[in-house]
Amino acid sequence: ERQLLQNLNEEVEKSVLELLQTAWICSLQRQNLTNLITSRCEAESVVACQRVSLLEGTTFIDAHKVLQYKEVQALGDLLGWLRDTPHLMALCLML
Repeated sequence: ERQLLQNLNEEVEKSVLELLQTAWICSLQRQNLTNLITSRCEAESVVACQRVSLLEGTTFIDAHKVLQYKEVQALGDLLGWLRDTPHLMALCLML
C-alpha cells in the first residue's frame, strides 16, 4: 500500500510538471498571438512564426540538475524580488 501511494505521488508530480510546462508554453503562445493581431507589419508575422517554432521545440531542464544549490536559491530569490517589486524593475528598465 505504501509503495502504491509513492507511485501515485510520483505520477501526480510528473503530471503537474507537464501541466506547468504546457501552461507556460500556452501563455507565451497567447502573448505571441496577441502581438501578431495588434501588429500590422508582415515582418511581425514571420517573427511570430519563428517564436511558435521555438516554443514547440522547447526542452525543459530542472535547474537543480544544471546549477548548484546556492545558485538555484539565489536565482529564486532574484525572481521573487522581481515579482514583488515590479515598479523597481520598471525603473531599472527605463535607465
